Amino acid sequence: MENFKQFCGLFGESYNDSSIKQAIKHLRTQNIALNLNRGKNRINPLITGGKSVPERKTLIKNYSEELLNAGLKTYDNFYPKYAVG
Repeated sequence: MENFKQFCGLFGESYNDSSIKQAIKHLRTQNIALNLNRGKNRINPLITGGKSVPERKTLIKNYSEELLNAGLKTYDNFYPKYAVG
């Protein structure tokens, strides 16, 4: 969280801890981020991409394994959910 606050500070923005936690929780419910452990999250590789096809394949494989390790089904939790409207 401190890294995010420092990043925001570069642009003259600041957010309190509860706002940041709420935003991260929302990203998780939308399958954009995965909680690996306390304070450590992974961004979905379908969002971040990768520099090459082999790198994307590795990112997708690793993310799928992390979903399974977290007890989540890849079918239900891999694809990002986008709100319409």
